[in-house]
Amino acid sequence: MNYRFTFLRHGESVGNRDGYVQGQHDFPLSTKGIKQSKILARRWHEEGINFDKIITSPLSRALSTAEVIQSILGTPIDKDRIWTERNWGKHQGIALKELDQRYLRPTFVQLYDSFGENSESEWQLHLRAGNALQSLFNNPPGEYLIVSHGGLLDKVLLLIFGIKPQANFQGLLFEFRNTTYSQIDYHTERNQWRMLNFIQPESSFITHQNYFPKYHFTFVRHGESVGNVEKVFQGQSETPLSPLGEKQAISLGKLLAQNNRKFDRVFSSPQLRAKQTAELICQPLNLSINTFPLLKEINNGLLAGLNVEEIDARFPERPDRTNPYLPVGENGESWLELYLRGMKIVDYLMSYPPGKYMIISHGAILNAVIWSILGIPPQPSRRSSIFIFENTGHCELSFTPEENLWRFHSLNPTTITTQAE
Repeated sequence: MNYRFTFLRHGESVGNRDGYVQGQHDFPLSTKGIKQSKILARRWHEEGINFDKIITSPLSRALSTAEVIQSILGTPIDKDRIWTERNWGKHQGIALKELDQRYLRPTFVQLYDSFGENSESEWQLHLRAGNALQSLFNNPPGEYLIVSHGGLLDKVLLLIFGIKPQANFQGLLFEFRNTTYSQIDYHTERNQWRMLNFIQPESSFITHQNYFPKYHFTFVRHGESVGNVEKVFQGQSETPLSPLGEKQAISLGKLLAQNNRKFDRVFSSPQLRAKQTAELICQPLNLSINTFPLLKEINNGLLAGLNVEEIDARFPERPDRTNPYLPVGENGESWLELYLRGMKIVDYLMSYPPGKYMIISHGAILNAVIWSILGIPPQPSRRSSIFIFENTGHCELSFTPEENLWRFHSLNPTTITTQAE
């Protein structure tokens, strides 16, 4: 009995379109926002996606988005004020171009400061996000769509992944643009969160190439391998790409080339399935590849190359499943060691000058890299919050040094549907 939550920011509002501070000021959807909501709802309908309930902020731009989706999917709606946007106090309803003229921005904003004269502080918003998240569990296990606002949804995701907000709006921002959504599972028995995707329909990694902060990282998992087909725990054992895996990598490379994506450098794990993926992606981009041993998959010791049944039969007791300091597979890496290796990778990447970098690697080590960036503590695999990387799935993160701010842009924004012949 598990939960699946789809967190959706509303479509474009008149306030978004015309450049206003919105907060809890009740701007309606723009014509574009209505169209965005219909496009998304129709796509979900075509894909057979539905929900047990839609839970929405009662503010017009969110409620109208929910009602458009309801008209196509037929899902019942509950309104709940806890999902309203941040209260920006006296700043609400003011044009952004007028804001600096009317109000002096503080040089530094503490977590507990009311920024905007009687607005919610960062801490108060984080607290309300926690209450909003808790309220979801008043519902039985099932699939729920939550239609809300960018500021609140960012804080909800910070709570889900155990990330503390920072003063002066620094640290991490989950970048919810209009109709951005993220599907996140909660496994009740394991107490485990899993992000399946983070999708910006109009601003995925394919289309937002004109907006990049100082550092931009595209983390890519290898294509389907023979080991994936055989359902084995590969680790650092070597298996080549399957025919489908080759097509996935070729398709992603073509997609990047067609959209004129540029990279200053490409790094790849030296393992066969990752290196083959990198070569196929980089061929239409005319890019060379730098292999980097730290990008190898987790060393899973004696479990390498075994399937689930073989692992359970040969290793019925797996203390590494509950203890992050014990070696996986008796003589592999611990989850803490994997986490520290992820930290080393980040340190290495940040030693390069600002630019655009693509990193092609494996699911577990890519999670360790993201955990270390976001500040998620290391846990055994069955207890960690996991970012699901499909084969050739990719995650986009950027960092702006002068803001001390990481932005989480996307996870698995494009589905490659090519099938092996």
